[in-house]
This record gives sequence, C-alpha cells and structure tokens, in this order.
Amino acid sequence: MPTPKMTQKEQQAYDEALKRIQDCLQQGEKGTALDLGGLGLTTLPPEIGQLTALASLYLFNNQLSSLPPEIGQLTTLTEFHLQDNQLSSLPPEIGQLTALNLLNIGSNQLSSLPPEIGQLAALTFLYLYSNQLSELPAEFCQLSALTQLSLGDNKFSSLPPEIVQLTALTQLTLYRNQISSLLPEIGKLTALRKLFLHNNPGLGIPAEVLGPMLHEIGDTNPAADPRAILDYYFRIKGVGAASPLNEFKLILVGYGAVGKTALVNRLIRSAFAETDMTRGIHIERWDVPAGADTLAAHVWDFGGQDIMHGTHQFFLTQRSLYVLVLAARESKQNEDAEYWLKTISAFGGNSPVIVVLNKADERPCEVNENGLRGKYPNIRGFLQTDCLSGRGIPELKTLISSEADQLEGVRAPFPTAWKAIKERISKMDENFLTFEKFREECAELGEPEGKGQEALAAVLHMLGIALNFRDDERLRETSVLNPLWVTGGIYSLLNDNVLARRHGELGMDDFKRVLSLRHYPDHTHKFLRDLMGKFELCFPLEGKVPRYLIPELLSEQEPDAAGPLDTDKALAFSYHYSKMLPHGLVPRLIVRLYQIIEDDLRWRTGAVFTWFNARALVKADPDDRCVRIRVHGSDKKRRRQLLGIIRQEFDELHRQFHGLLPREVIHLPDYPDVSVEYSHVEAAARAGMKTMPIFTDGNMIQVEPDLLLREFEIEGEERDAGNRGAFEVEPTPPPHHTLRRTRKERP
Repeated sequence: MPTPKMTQKEQQAYDEALKRIQDCLQQGEKGTALDLGGLGLTTLPPEIGQLTALASLYLFNNQLSSLPPEIGQLTTLTEFHLQDNQLSSLPPEIGQLTALNLLNIGSNQLSSLPPEIGQLAALTFLYLYSNQLSELPAEFCQLSALTQLSLGDNKFSSLPPEIVQLTALTQLTLYRNQISSLLPEIGKLTALRKLFLHNNPGLGIPAEVLGPMLHEIGDTNPAADPRAILDYYFRIKGVGAASPLNEFKLILVGYGAVGKTALVNRLIRSAFAETDMTRGIHIERWDVPAGADTLAAHVWDFGGQDIMHGTHQFFLTQRSLYVLVLAARESKQNEDAEYWLKTISAFGGNSPVIVVLNKADERPCEVNENGLRGKYPNIRGFLQTDCLSGRGIPELKTLISSEADQLEGVRAPFPTAWKAIKERISKMDENFLTFEKFREECAELGEPEGKGQEALAAVLHMLGIALNFRDDERLRETSVLNPLWVTGGIYSLLNDNVLARRHGELGMDDFKRVLSLRHYPDHTHKFLRDLMGKFELCFPLEGKVPRYLIPELLSEQEPDAAGPLDTDKALAFSYHYSKMLPHGLVPRLIVRLYQIIEDDLRWRTGAVFTWFNARALVKADPDDRCVRIRVHGSDKKRRRQLLGIIRQEFDELHRQFHGLLPREVIHLPDYPDVSVEYSHVEAAARAGMKTMPIFTDGNMIQVEPDLLLREFEIEGEERDAGNRGAFEVEPTPPPHHTLRRTRKERP
C-alpha cells in the first residue's frame, strides 16, 4: 500500500529498494552486498535491518534525510556508502556498526555527529567532506584505527582537538574550511603522509608549500611532506619571525617568433633589441612596483618550438601571472590563442592571463576577444603592442603591476632566517651545490635543525628558487641553484641535430659532445640523465653500453607493421579531449611502458605493446584531439589485462594535467562501428539495468551493461593473481606496475 506522503516516483523508488532487499535476503550467504544507489530514495525501508549478514551497502546519490534505527542491526557491515544525500543527522544506532571499516557520508547536510560514532573501533576510512560541520564530538578521539579522514569543505574555524589524538592517521584532508590556527599537538601525528589544508587563507600557508591537491597527486607530482607544511606554519607564527616574501612568477608563453624575448627586453630594460630565438627557457628578475611595495618578478620566457611543449609542463605552475603573446600567423591567431589558453588552464589552473597581440605596427593581429573571455574568465585583458615602436608597453606594465598586486600568495609570510638563506643562495655563482653544503649554509644563517633545513629545501623547490628533488634517491643529494642550468642542458639535448637524426638515441658520450664541460662537468651528466628519467623524457635501451631513448625525438613515421592493428575489429577504447591533447602525452606513456613495447614499434605519436599473446596499438590523433587504443588477441583475459595496464598509466598521466578530463569511449565488440561513452555504461550498470539502448543511424541496439563492462575490465581473480605475483614470467610488467585497473570506484 503506497505511503501517503510519497509521490508516485518516490513510491516507485521505495518499492524497488524493497524488492532488492528481498532479493538479497533470498541469496543467503551470497547476498553480502546491496546496491541501492541512485534510485531517488527519500525513505529507506526498515526491512534493511533484516540483512544481518550484509558486508557492503551502497546508498549514494539518493535523497535521504534520515536513516531508520534498524540500520543498527547491520552489525557485519564493513562498507557503508551514504554520499550525495540530504542527511542532516545520523541516528545513534550508527554506533552499533562495530565491524565498519569504511564510512562515506560526504556531500550531505550534517551539522553535528552523534557521540556514538566513537564506538566504531574498526573504522579505517571516514569521509565527511562537503557538510556543515564546525566541531567534532569528544568521543571522536576514540577512533584509534582511523588512517584516512576527510573533513574538506566544512565550517571548521580551527583544527578540532580530537584529531590530534588519532595517531594512526596517514591522510588528513581539511581543505576549504575557515581554519585560521593549528594546534602544536598536530605534530604528534607521526604516521601522517598526506595533509591537505588548501583554501584556508587564514593559515597563511602558500600553495607552493601546501603542494598539489589530492586529485593532482601522481608518480611525478607527489604530495607535499606534512612535516614541511607544519614546520613552515609554526615558524611563520613566531612573533617577528616572518616577513612577506613579495615575489611572484611572471611566465611568457606563445609560439616561436612572436616576440616574447623582445617584449621582455622592453619591459625590463625599456629598450628594443633584435634577439635570437629562445632555446628552452630564459629567466630574469624584474622589480615591479605594486601599491606601496616593490615585488620581485621572476620572468620566465619560454621557447615556442613544438619539441619543447612536452617539457614546459614541469615549469608552468599555478598562482603565477601569465602573459600570452600572439602575433598574426597565417590567420591562425584564434587557434593559437585557444591552444595556449588551454595549456595554461591545464597546468596553471585559474592563474590570471594577459593576452598580448604583438607586432601590431608590422601586421595587426585580431582575436575573438568576447568569445575567449567567455570561455576563459581568468583573462585579465587584451593589449596591442609593438616592441620596435614601444606601442602599448606602458599599458602592459601598468596591467602587470595591478595583477601582481592582487596575485594570491604574493605577500605570503616567510621565516626571517629562511629569507636570509634564500638571499644568499640566490646570489651564489654556482649552478648547483651538494645538500651537505646547503646544510652548512643553513646552519650558518640561523637554521641548524635538519628537519628545518629539509623543509626549507622543499619550499625553495616549490617556489622555483632552488630545485631539490628530495623524493628521488638518485637526485636528492644535489640542489640546483640555477634552473637555467637544468633547462639549458635538457633543451640543448632535445634540440641537438645529431640526436634528431638518430631519432632520440642518446649515449652518455652525447652529454660531453653537446654540453659545455665548463658548465656541465662529467660528474653532473648522470644527474641530468636521471632528471630526464624522472620527468619521463627518456628510458634505457637494452645493451651492454648504457644508451637511452628520448621519445620526443622519435620519427613521425608510423611503421608499416602497425597498420594491420589499426581497426575497430578489436577491443577498442579511446580518449577524447575537449580542451587539448597535451604535447608529450604518448611519449610519456612510451617511457612508462617501454618494457612491453613490441620490438621497435614506436614513433612520436604511438607504439605497439604486447602482453603474453595480446597486442595493443596506442595512437594519438592531434587533429581529432583523441588517443585510440586497439587491443588484439584470442585470449580475452590477456586482452583485458593489457588494456588495464595501458588505461592505468593514462589515468595517472591525466591526473597530472590540471582540469584534464577526457571522455572515455568504447566500441561495441559485436558492432565495431558503434561507440558509447564508458561512463554511460557504468551508470547503467550501477542503476541495475539489465539492458540499455544505444541509438545509431536511426537504429536501436540493446546491450547488457554488466556484460559489456566485463569485456573491458580486469576480473577480480585476474587482479588478485597480478597482485600475488602470478605474472612474474616473461613479459615482465614495468617495475612499478600491478594489475589493479578494475571497474572505477563508485562515486
């Protein structure tokens, strides 16, 4: 009988939930997981309490405002997913779920938690993001097994004291609150490996110190060390111990020959000079008046050659001021503007951008200003300039000064002792120094503690003042004082004609041939090579003599042997990029998976990979902004595994590009010409749909979502075998790799 207060739609959702509960009861021991997500439930049937053997319950993406007390009868429950509902409170019976290991109540309306939550002694993962919480109950400190706690996007004004007693925590997320103070006792969380305090301006911690956010973390973009974050915070809180840094990064980007270097000369020296094309990156300091202060701008002039775009990403940073320089170029200026604005968006986030239309006297340049402003709200202005006549230069200086004055973090506090060390290091003539020497300089100028020295090294690295890769054993003992030394060396190799003719084959003797021994002595060559390896610019080749390959210098020609694999009559998967297909994406994949490349089947935009008897063609199409993957082989299990390995690496690469969210598309195995978005199939499977319609050319095809996903995802037993090492036979997966690419986690 319908419940009076329910609409017809709500009643249908309720009835469907009741049916699934009854089905689960009938399954007996097999019914240990129940998915009621996305049904539109406003009320959870009390019959849920009868599932006393339930291990996993999914109630995400409904409209629940409360839970029935019967929920407390689920004493065997280990996973409970309640995110994306309208819960304003939790029943005290939640404390009876003592077997609970994971509880996700993110994106609800909770303003408080019941004290009974402290009874969840087995709880390891607790997600409370996007609620209305401003405090925690005293009993919260009893959650001694907790390793991951997410309290982001709430209303905390200070660090809850209960947290500092959770000594097992390895990850703590407190982004986007109103926190203005931290308790010194937070230092007792010695197990902490990841700390996210972003978007709490009252703390005064610059983004460079906080490091990447959770979704930006990857193999080459690790989380900031919590010790470095906390050390910085407590040092700047000392009375009289800190002063504003007053420095920022001004980055000029654009294609070659548009006049970036001439523009830098006009800005800094108020003079015009003919300049050679910038090879790599040129860095200068420029004092910019801003209000009552003078700010130090570190001006980075990026070379515009295509070969360099794949490596620019390591230096294009957020919270910088960008100047995009355009010039009339065969009527491609709108296309050029789109490309560079997308690149800035990918790596620089919401950093402000000034668009300069240069060489205005020589050949006027026009772009669709209104259209670009609509798509890129971080554009601060468009200016016409000409370096020869000086046209527009005063206006550009004024706009740079104004934007720098408002740039986030430009006046972030910096410990006094650290500032003195930074100043001395900045004035050193050396290009690099050992970390032991760095420690000596720190001790002499007021930073004798080892942890403080390492924290300062991390901060200077984040600010781009001195590069020190403490997370890499190969590189950690060298600090680079002059970023130009690094970029100059690497870009010299990338632009070497001999290496280009060899299609990127690099030997250690090439370092001596290409680089000046005065600036790059023998003992630095290994450091540069290891740095290129860290940045996924090269990988080792087989042979007795150490040799390496730079994929960015591979031939553009696709081998004939790859042609037969380029067909949809395979396990076909593709990524489609709405913003941009990043330069260097496929070369970096080649570096990551070089151990399973088939023979020499690799070129600038693609490669063929093998896994047992499965073969995969991966091929980028820059014009269509997509990457296509075609996996062949008679063994379905091996095909799935190879696709899983490739997708796992792409997932990791995509996380490193800010805001890069490609569409994932699959082709139906029985209908190679018909494609469907992967997310649509996943949504249909989550909703419990037995079949889903796909329309093509006026016809409708019915497919089974679960069956289709099984064609593309690694099965549980295959994944477990991979993690147990059952695949430790030829071919060997990359050292860092395990077969863990399975169906995406539920939202």
